[in-house]
Parts: sequence; C-alpha cells; structure tokens
Amino acid sequence: MRFITFRAFFFLAFIILSCCSFAWAQNVTSVAGQVNGPGAVPLEGAFVVVLKPDSSFAAGGTAAADGSFKVEGFAPGIFILKISYIGYAVQFRSFSTASQAVVNVGTIALQPKDRELITTTIEGKIPPVVNKGDTLSMAADAYKVNKDASTEDLVTKMPGIQIVDGRVQAQGENVKQVLVDGKPFFGNDPSATLKNLPAEVVDKIEIFDRKSDQSSFTGFDDGNTSKTINVITKVNRRNGMFGRAYAGYGTDDRYKAGLSFNKFKGPQRISILAQANNINEQNFSMEDLVGAVGGGGAGRGGAGIGRGGQGGPGADIGSFFVDQKNGISTSNMAGINFSDNLTKKLEFSGSYFYNNSSNVASSNLLRSYVIGQGAQLKYREASNQTSENLNHRLNLKIEYKIDSLQSVLIQPRFTFQRSATAANTAGSNSEGDSLLNESRSRTSGKYDAYNVALPILYRLKLGKPGRTISLEGTPQLNTTIGSGELNTQVTAGSALISGQNQVTSLNKSTASILGTATYTEPIAKGQQVLANYSVYYSEADANKKAFDIDAIPSQPSIFNPFLSNTSKSRYTTHSPGIGHQLTKGDFSLTTG
Repeated sequence: MRFITFRAFFFLAFIILSCCSFAWAQNVTSVAGQVNGPGAVPLEGAFVVVLKPDSSFAAGGTAAADGSFKVEGFAPGIFILKISYIGYAVQFRSFSTASQAVVNVGTIALQPKDRELITTTIEGKIPPVVNKGDTLSMAADAYKVNKDASTEDLVTKMPGIQIVDGRVQAQGENVKQVLVDGKPFFGNDPSATLKNLPAEVVDKIEIFDRKSDQSSFTGFDDGNTSKTINVITKVNRRNGMFGRAYAGYGTDDRYKAGLSFNKFKGPQRISILAQANNINEQNFSMEDLVGAVGGGGAGRGGAGIGRGGQGGPGADIGSFFVDQKNGISTSNMAGINFSDNLTKKLEFSGSYFYNNSSNVASSNLLRSYVIGQGAQLKYREASNQTSENLNHRLNLKIEYKIDSLQSVLIQPRFTFQRSATAANTAGSNSEGDSLLNESRSRTSGKYDAYNVALPILYRLKLGKPGRTISLEGTPQLNTTIGSGELNTQVTAGSALISGQNQVTSLNKSTASILGTATYTEPIAKGQQVLANYSVYYSEADANKKAFDIDAIPSQPSIFNPFLSNTSKSRYTTHSPGIGHQLTKGDFSLTTG
C-alpha cells in the first residue's frame, strides 16, 4: 500500500511540474497595431517602444513598410506604448496584457508637429532597434556620440543599457560578458571592453541571454544563461590598426592618462591598453573580485538537470574593494588580449589583466552637546584610513576540433589578489577646558587570495543530429591567507581605563573537482531527452586564530578561544538527472 501511494505522489508531482513549466513557457506577451500619418499613409520605420509604469524600457521595435508593428518578448502586466516619428508629435497609449497574450491597439494616427523648423529629405533609414528572435540588435549609427567616444559612451545612450555602481546592466540584469564579433574580449570584464573600444568601429550592439557552451553543443537548454552584449564591428574596420591616447592634468595634482592599441586582421585580434588616474576611477569590475574570493558561480537561470558544483569559502569581498565614496583613490591598470585561429582546427584566445588601486581617506569630527545650564560637552575625533588592492587575472580559452565530430574545450583561469588596509582613529571627550578621557584605536590587515581552475570539456557527436556525448571535468582551488591586528585603549589622564591588543591569522582553502557525463538523444521531431551524472568532491579547511597580547612585552601572547575557530569538511555529491525537451517554433517545454 505504501509503494502504491509513493508512485501516485510521484506521478502527481510530475504532472504539476509539467504544467508549471508549460505555463512559464507561455508567460510572454506582445502588442500589435498600425501606425499611420495624415491621409492614412503608413509610417514605415516609426519607433515603437513598450515602457513599464516607471518609464523603464521593456521592449522595442519599428513599424514595417505597411505601417504595421508587433513588439513581443515581455512578461504580462500594465505598460505604456510610445510611438514616435521624425516631424510628428509623440503618441502614448496605455495597455494591459493581464488577460490576453496578444494585445491589438488598433490604428494609431500621428499628427505633424505645429512648427517644423527644418525640412530634411532622408534616403534610407536605420532602424534603431530590431528584434531577431531572442536577440535585441541596435544600430550604432542611430545614436550620436562624440568622435573620441568609447563604446561605453555609445551603449549608455541606448535604451535598456545603463551603468550602475560601475557595473554594466542590460534590461535590468548585470552583464556577465562582452563579446567582440562573438569572441571573448578581456575575459569576463565588461567594463574593460566597453571603456577601451572606440565607438567609431562599432556597427551594431546585440543583447541576448547567452547559453552555456554545453547547451549550444547539445541543443538541450539546461537553463543556465548569462546576459551578454555582443559588439559587432564595422566590416571595413576589421583589418587594420587603430587606437587612442589621452592625458589630462588639473589642480591639486589630479591626473588621468591612458592609451589603447588594437590590431585587427581577420580572425586575429590583438589589443593592448593601459590607464592611470587619481580621480577615483576604479578599473576592475565586481566580477573580478567575486571570482577570486568565492566559488565559481554560473550565470542566470540555474535549473540544470543533474548539474553539481559548490563554491569554497573566501575572504570578505570588502577586503578587496575600494570604497569610491570616501577618500582619494589612485588606480593603475594594464592589459593585453589576443585571439586567433592558429590552425583550421585550433582556436585560441587569452587575456592578462593587472590592476592596482590605493585609497587614502582622512576625516575630522567636532561634536558639541548642550545639557541644561552647565558647560558644553565636546567630542573630537580624527581618523585616517589607507588601503591598497592588487589584482592579477589570466584567462585562456583553447578549442581544438579533433575532427568534424569531436572537439576539446579547455578554459584555464587564474586570479591573484592582495589587500592591505590600515586605519587609525583618535578621539577625546572634554567638558569646557577640562579633558575627561581619550581613546585611540588602530587596525590593520593584509590578505592574499588566489583562485585556480582548469575546466576541460570533451564533446562527441554520434552521427545523428542531437545525439551527443559530453565529458566535463573542473578541478578548482580557492585559498585565502592573511593576518590582522587590533589595538585600542581608553585613558583618563595617565590612568588606563580599558584596552585591547589582538592579533588574528586566517587560512582558508577549498579544493574541489567536478566531473559530469552527459548523453542526449533525439526521440522525435522537436523532442530530445538528456541523461547525465555528476560527481562533485570538495575538501575545505578554515583556520582562524586570535591572540591577546599582554601590555608587558616580555609576556607571551594568550590564545583567545572565543574569537578563534577551526573547521574541516570533506564531502562528495552524486547527482544523476534525466530530462525531456519539446520544441515547436517559439514554444519550448522542458521537464526533468
């Protein structure tokens, strides 16, 4: 009886999962209509934008030759439709897709503006935004920038792309990678590519959710995607050399200088760049820091079938990130990127990046307290903080095609980071001209962290389209080593009221290896099954020790068990999985 109940429960859960996946796959809506001018003349190329209630970009497109339009690819909700055309007044329409998947707003008639300053005849219009399946393509020539502008200046003028706290965001998500003509450029640092590639060489900007290498090979969508920008360069700029150099100097010895050199020759790309400044411009991205101090995280999505993977412990990311809101930061950066098809079977790309950033912050505080008719109480404080962060990053990608059916993909990566911080604070309380007490504190720390990984992926096609075998292995090592000091004391005159003198040491390391075997098989038109098995093994050791140092130098340090901890872990994870995918046109249903 128990066995029958369990089978019924499993069958019911599978039906619920399939229904949820079906509903999710259909959770995309569209809006359609017609744009005309006076006399029912179709307005080809009219710009149609779907805005959220907060006026942020949701989707966009242009009207066809007959004036019709259809914008799709956004979730149900309440939206504002904005229709514009040169020389005509902008029209707005509100609509809701809560009760239907396709909304038809009918014919929208645009009226000429009351006053036309200049009449211009344009031959050939560039559609600013074009939807190509799941890819949003934007023409660079439709957005005006200065002649010396970078690609970052260009993309920030495009709808849906913005820079938030130094991170590149597209359609509300952090961009994980920027490709140049479909190839990696300076590893996973979007800022390095956009800041140093001139806007004048850009033809189009594409935004899409990039599938994993495994999904692209097998055709089975494992749900692991990452928001990606692909910079399409102009054809006439893909062969030759170009670059720029700049320098500036101002008051208080403020400076900024940099250079970039690019050599493009067919599939061969060589780029060298350098930059230095002391105006609080930070060169490395948040992704660099996450990659070194934590485990290797995947992109967005993550409902992979039977995929394992864990990240080991690392240092606090704040130990490596310079606070750009306080103090003066000095940054130096240099990098080189190379990619080429070395032979017909061997493709290679690699980049090395160096960053060094130091920060100095000083502050003075005077606070007065008025209590009744008595004398004023005053608190004075002076503080000084310094930090220095060093970062080396190496990324390689080697793909060897053994024959038409077999290939090997190797992607080694190495990151080393060093952080050194120091802070001194002195404070005093006084009543009138009488000193009540004084306090002093000093903290310092120095930490090194490195990450080494060697993902290897072997892929084999078995003759029939969709029938594949993949073997993947990823050994990885994360380590953080460092120490810190703390010294505080409070005195009243020559008497010591309280004090603390401590030294801490930190040693963390995680070694892991992930192995995965995957098999895919087409069972009918538009249908594919996947079976895989993953094994993940991890060894993690963490050791933090704290010692209290006696005021008498001759006395030995005293171990502090309350601020110390040691941990060791060894575990193995086995993850078998099976899945089924049904695809019909734009419709996709995946169960597993």
